[in-house]
Amino acid sequence: MTASHPTSAPRPTAGALCLVEASTTRRTSVDISVYVEQMTAHCPYLDPSLQRGLARWTVYRAAGDAEAVAEEIFHWIRALRPGAPD
Repeated sequence: MTASHPTSAPRPTAGALCLVEASTTRRTSVDISVYVEQMTAHCPYLDPSLQRGLARWTVYRAAGDAEAVAEEIFHWIRALRPGAPD
């Protein structure tokens, strides 16, 4: 999905997140085994999804300060929600 806003001013936080590893079922750049173990205790759907190869992971590196990274994350969450306001 591509959101196009040609009249919008550039976001000053663009670039606060750098893609390290694109969406994959088997990430190689980071070990998240402890995180997954902790999350499966709270989410009964995660383990079966992982076993079936249905869970996908995307890895980013924070390249800005905490506020810029948070703004960039929320920008993309809003962009992925259909009908969400800018």
